[in-house]
Amino acid sequence: MPGNNTDELLVAALKLGSQEAMAMLYDKYACALLGVLCKMTGNKDVSEETLQHCFMKIWQEKDQYNPAKERLFTWMLKITREVAKSIPVQETKDTKNQNKANYVGSDNTKTKDSELIMGLMMVGHISEQEAALKTGAPLHQVRNMLRKEINQLRRITVE
Repeated sequence: MPGNNTDELLVAALKLGSQEAMAMLYDKYACALLGVLCKMTGNKDVSEETLQHCFMKIWQEKDQYNPAKERLFTWMLKITREVAKSIPVQETKDTKNQNKANYVGSDNTKTKDSELIMGLMMVGHISEQEAALKTGAPLHQVRNMLRKEINQLRRITVE
């Protein structure tokens, strides 16, 4: 199975205990995994906390990853799902509506919501309308966030 060269380098550095590689792994995959967690839990706060536990478990089990068996993201996704299943169901339901109430807030909240929406749409393969429903954001704001993110990606890839 052909692998992603960047992922192969990250895994090699991870297995040597490189914390910089772990940070790079987090930067590369956190948004996608957060989207999966939000879809599973229905709660952004719980998902963000769970994401930290996921990356701790990924760090602890880094030597168990076998690139011959599966891709790195697939392995990380399995760990993420395992960790998410250990969350008490009541915890995810109790504050589900709090996420919607917290939508309008600081720029930091908007940035996190933007990452959440992008993650939901990329990993969960959902529409703009579904992303708006899941986050409690108005559809026009979801579209504006997507435009900003796409323009930012364009600037990065052009440079």
